[in-house]
Amino acid sequence: MSENAMGSTMVEEQFAGGDRARAFARDFAAHRKKSGALPVAWLERAMRSVGLEVYTQSFSRKLPFPDETHERYMVSGTNVY
Repeated sequence: MSENAMGSTMVEEQFAGGDRARAFARDFAAHRKKSGALPVAWLERAMRSVGLEVYTQSFSRKLPFPDETHERYMVSGTNVY
């Protein structure tokens, strides 16, 4: 018998952190709407508040074609990880 055959009996149907994850998502959406851009500083603070080690990296990239929403070829931003 495979251990996978018994897996369904050991799976939690509810994610214990679901409410907290939804609260983070709502807060993120509110900050994004307020600032009109990705709230990098807020995201860093939120990730650190749950004990994560956080880093950022700025980037810019020249696309060989316009992006989907704007007629622009240079895209820049900040990765948060």
